[in-house]
Amino acid sequence: IEATKSAVLRSLPDAECVHLTTPIFWESSSLAFSPDQNEESSERPEYLLTSTEITRLRLTARLVVLSSGHCWNNEDSSKMTPEGVQKLAKGLLNAGAQCVLVAMWPVPSTAGSILLRAFYSALLQGARASRALAEAMQTVQHTRHFAHPANWAGWLLLGGDARLSNK
Repeated sequence: IEATKSAVLRSLPDAECVHLTTPIFWESSSLAFSPDQNEESSERPEYLLTSTEITRLRLTARLVVLSSGHCWNNEDSSKMTPEGVQKLAKGLLNAGAQCVLVAMWPVPSTAGSILLRAFYSALLQGARASRALAEAMQTVQHTRHFAHPANWAGWLLLGGDARLSNK
């Protein structure tokens, strides 16, 4: 989908699994999306989705994955805070998500791709999120170039232990 806030908000209520790789502003507990073409500039950018707005959503997602992607490489990017993680995860869980997976620190893109590919593969084979994450971590751990825990141990699973329906 188009990665504007309005497009994402239209798609979220019907999604069983949501994967957001977008800049995360931890200090304000906000997710950043592309601005709408017709958005006029204002004090508070309308392309930010705050934890307060997230709490008001009605989600049916069994799993939400939050990854700040390229924002990690930016020296000016927001530093992750425990409060920011808690607010965003709590907002998603209160909105109806069963569980939330959060990347706690940056990893090389290849290591992240290997982990997420293994994670989603295990989910699609019927594993619960905790088992899928454990298997994915082991997959990266057994990859020669990415065996160090810094490449696979930074994922935090919060909430219930969801299983996808494989629709």
